[in-house]
Amino acid sequence: MKKILIVSYYLGTNKGVGGKRWFNYANYLSAQGCEITILTTSLRSEIERLHPKINIVNFTSNYPKILDHTTFNVFEKVKYRVLLIFMYLVCKGVIFDRAKRLESLIHQEIEKLISSGDFKNLIVSGAPFSLMYFVCKYFRNRINIISDFRDPWTWGHGYGFKNLSKKRKQYEINCEEFVINNSNYVTCASKDISLELNLRMKSSKKKSIVLLNTIDSYKLQNSKTANSSVNKKIIISHIGTIAVDTEKYWKHFLTLIKQSNQEIQLNLYGNNNVQFYNYVKENNSMHINFIKRLDDIKLSKELINSDMLILFKMDIFPNTFPTKFFDYLKSEKPIIAFTEKGEFSNEIERNNLGVIFNDDTDISEFDSFLSSYKKINYSNYDFSKFSIVNQTKILTKILH
Repeated sequence: MKKILIVSYYLGTNKGVGGKRWFNYANYLSAQGCEITILTTSLRSEIERLHPKINIVNFTSNYPKILDHTTFNVFEKVKYRVLLIFMYLVCKGVIFDRAKRLESLIHQEIEKLISSGDFKNLIVSGAPFSLMYFVCKYFRNRINIISDFRDPWTWGHGYGFKNLSKKRKQYEINCEEFVINNSNYVTCASKDISLELNLRMKSSKKKSIVLLNTIDSYKLQNSKTANSSVNKKIIISHIGTIAVDTEKYWKHFLTLIKQSNQEIQLNLYGNNNVQFYNYVKENNSMHINFIKRLDDIKLSKELINSDMLILFKMDIFPNTFPTKFFDYLKSEKPIIAFTEKGEFSNEIERNNLGVIFNDDTDISEFDSFLSSYKKINYSNYDFSKFSIVNQTKILTKILH
């Protein structure tokens, strides 16, 4: 029986991308007889459908919650700025890393678990990327460390990396290099991330391993039920935060909505992209609803009641399958994807799952799809390529 300790800041289907990845893998591994313990901030009572044999150990975050806010009153603005200054003073590198000030706590918690649990494998998921650094710093050469890059680290634009000073960015580069050199294995969520990691791993003669985000066994009920038969509006939904550096796509999409001869309602669930939010409010865009993050079951119902689903992808990741894509697949609804050509666009087009648009798509193409989207059919689609079963076979090869 394999004993595995997983460190994941969030866990569960209600915690967005960060929580779903290792929730799915842990559930499946536990069902296959592995002994799983997860160190996380998420309380067991908040994690729906967790395998009963998984052991949850919690740690408490000290990350200022106000740094997650997208709108502020006057008092909150002052508090936000004060906390930014505080984080700049006490943190090296990027300040929006949620675990940056938890080094001692993480070290102590993992030490206790390893000493008492006889674990052979330690999987740590980033972001927050500092978790990977802490694990490698204190536990290298003691246990089989698998560092999992859920997102790009120093070459990404999220988590404040885009605007870092040279000194702060160099600190993160040093930490990233340390993790790559001191992990037994490096895994990642996409081919695009793998290509970048492999460039950084040349000197060590190692290569990263792609572990895709997966479709779990949970199925949406009545997923083919169409909304438009009872509502003349076409409902287009987006889940999660709109990706950074996709402004050219979403601005063009909002223009197309205004120009369209169809009545469209856009629902955004759990979006934290402040630039998008402010643009919509400043331009008085009609029929756009910002809805807070919902739990998995409620969100599933909203997807069922949508006519189609939309996403915007960064040009630098044309071969990446974002986590929301797997939620979209389960709904079996047409997908509108604004993206560069690559493996992702090929998957959509080859299998007739939806349509690929870009920033010069004209209104005739847009309206044509809105008039014909009901022809989209998932009946012949091979979901198994993204199944947890096949992806876990890759993972088990590197477990001790």
